[in-house]
Amino acid sequence: MKSKPASKKPTRLSARHDKLRLKLEQFSEACAAASPWRVLGLGRATWTRHVRDPRTVPTYIVRSIEAHLRLLALGSRGQAAFSDLVLRATASNRLIGTEDEQLPLDL
Repeated sequence: MKSKPASKKPTRLSARHDKLRLKLEQFSEACAAASPWRVLGLGRATWTRHVRDPRTVPTYIVRSIEAHLRLLALGSRGQAAFSDLVLRATASNRLIGTEDEQLPLDL
């Protein structure tokens, strides 16, 4: 017996994937000058594949995009405050431990 060929209908994305597609579009617009794939450290082909089919986007990329969008939403004053907080936390961590233990922190 011959089996029926698979249907070529486009599949409907779930609500989660619709939200992800919206985030991808927002991120693309926000990072248009710097190329969104470069901001994430991806190749252009990989980025294009993820934009076409949001079901292929790994969780670490989704989290990175969400973090970038949250930072953009803070505005310039919020970004400066966040940067100061990170710098202070990094500086305080470098003072902890012996010189041998500090080496990995400097890397």
